[in-house]
Amino acid sequence: MSSLTVYKASAGSGKTFTLAVAYIKLLVANPASYRNILAVTFTNKATEEMKTRILSQLYGISRGLAESDDYLKKIALETQMAEDDIRKAASAALSLLIHNYDYFHVETIDGHDFDAIASALDTAKTVKGRPSAIIMKTVKGKGVSFMENQCGWHGVAPNDEQYKQAMAELEAQLIH
Repeated sequence: MSSLTVYKASAGSGKTFTLAVAYIKLLVANPASYRNILAVTFTNKATEEMKTRILSQLYGISRGLAESDDYLKKIALETQMAEDDIRKAASAALSLLIHNYDYFHVETIDGHDFDAIASALDTAKTVKGRPSAIIMKTVKGKGVSFMENQCGWHGVAPNDEQYKQAMAELEAQLIH
């Protein structure tokens, strides 16, 4: 049986660490499990950051590098595995990932188009024997005049008046 875990977090909350730990935990439990993991991010930059973080931390854990100690300790705590076993599994997972890097199925879609999201998820379910990644292109604050493409709104809640205006603008765009 497959499971779905959704992490919701704002900028600077440690989500990349949390996601990398979750992914690496799955890999140390079964180094070949990368073939069955779907990780969805919303930008190419976030996707690249996750891939780099996972690969660099697998390397660091497998080689006993001090900069990977926080990851190793968190994984050991959450899995109850011995650190040596985690290192061995991390090394095996890293080797498998590097040697099978071309097997990744990657699809880039409009992250605001719910039909495209549903279609991409349906497609990902049909991909067998290799992992899938869906990159969703989005615009910060899309559909709200004073928020769209305004980085200052990332992770910031509107006040009551701004919320009412934003909701009115979004509701006006709904197809009834």
